[in-house]
Amino acid sequence: MSKLLICPKSNGNTFNVCSYISEKENIDLKILNSNEKIILSKYNKIILSTGVYGGRPHSNLVKWLKSIEKEDIAENTEFFIFMTWFGRGKSDKNVIKKINSLLKKVDKKLEDNYITCLGKNMLIIRYKHPTKLELKEVLNWIKNI
Repeated sequence: MSKLLICPKSNGNTFNVCSYISEKENIDLKILNSNEKIILSKYNKIILSTGVYGGRPHSNLVKWLKSIEKEDIAENTEFFIFMTWFGRGKSDKNVIKKINSLLKKVDKKLEDNYITCLGKNMLIIRYKHPTKLELKEVLNWIKNI
């Protein structure tokens, strides 16, 4: 059993983090805007990734989570998440709540251990994420889960 990293699309900040992780760590990366069938049963850790869009996860991730069935997943599989995010309000908590509601149908939930990439702060907005430090932090986080 091994780790699987799920990315909702093939560009953007979240994809940049996922690409970095897959290059540096022995981890399978699956991008959801491809038509490839993902065999989930061979993974004991599934790491979801998403940008946070007005308190919601990426629509490709939501669609994919709705499509998985309980029998697709090994019984001991754990789900984790990292998010690229502007860091405003509690929108990260809203994403976690939404994903947990989708995982409930397969008798799973996200582990409490998650990480975010916020980028550099510039007054009220953040930009240039992921930073080099964030990439290293997410890589270390993935190594330790």
